[in-house]
Amino acid sequence: MENLDDYLEEGASAEERQAAEQVLAGLDTIRLEEKIKRAAAQRKRLQFIKRVQLVGLILLALLLVSGIYWWTSGDEEALSTQSSTEEPIEEQTPSEESSSTDIAPPPTEEPTEEETPPVQEEEPQRSQTPDIPIENLPIAQADPLPDPSYPAPSTFLRGQNNQEDSLAKAQLNQLWYTSYPLTGLELDEAYQAVDAALKERNFTRAFINLQRTERTVALNDTLRYLQIYTLLEMGEGEEAQRILNELEAPAAEWTEQQEWYSALSLLLGQDLDGAKIIIDKIAAEENHAYRQQAEKAKRVYGWE
Repeated sequence: MENLDDYLEEGASAEERQAAEQVLAGLDTIRLEEKIKRAAAQRKRLQFIKRVQLVGLILLALLLVSGIYWWTSGDEEALSTQSSTEEPIEEQTPSEESSSTDIAPPPTEEPTEEETPPVQEEEPQRSQTPDIPIENLPIAQADPLPDPSYPAPSTFLRGQNNQEDSLAKAQLNQLWYTSYPLTGLELDEAYQAVDAALKERNFTRAFINLQRTERTVALNDTLRYLQIYTLLEMGEGEEAQRILNELEAPAAEWTEQQEWYSALSLLLGQDLDGAKIIIDKIAAEENHAYRQQAEKAKRVYGWE
């Protein structure tokens, strides 16, 4: 509060003093209003800052949620890294997890997006030869080998009613000499679920379990051999051949079977020239375990 004596001379009248007091009161009112204005402005600034901070926190939370969603979705699309961009599959409903390995891109925890080989329906018993005139089928007469126990998968076919595809399927049915367990293969506890599915010829479930196993074990020949066999039985010849080509030094006891499976994978992909090279090599080796199968293949495809 200002000192009235600083503004009034001695002997100032009561009216002068009253007027001076009113002036001082006005000054106090102006100062108070300025303080109130400054306080209001400061409060508005604080409210604005708080709103900005709140909006920032909301945006950050949305980004985190979005990042987690896409990260988990990307994990499900693990299979897309290999052959194609097909979506992973489940045994009955496409929701089981896949990998993101070379075999099989994308795809939740379950393999659900990006590049899982298509499901090969189980054929519990040998199917009949397609309806093609018998004279058009290159089936060797009195062949020393019995027909395979199971027919070849049909997912490699280009069309359901295509005569050329039906003939190719009939030829491959005569040569589908695959067997499980694989030669010289010893499985530990990590592969129990895969082993059980393969013994039941449930290749869809086996493939899903292989994707799960691949996340828990280091890449090794056992894992690759099981992947190759499963992909072959699912009709995924090109993908099986890709993994076969990555085997730099296959186990000695599996070498001959690996060569035969490589020929089958090429036949699945209808690469007849590449398959013929391998089959000719096998047929030329007197003691090869698949020599008879290779000689039959040459008769079936007219390569003799």
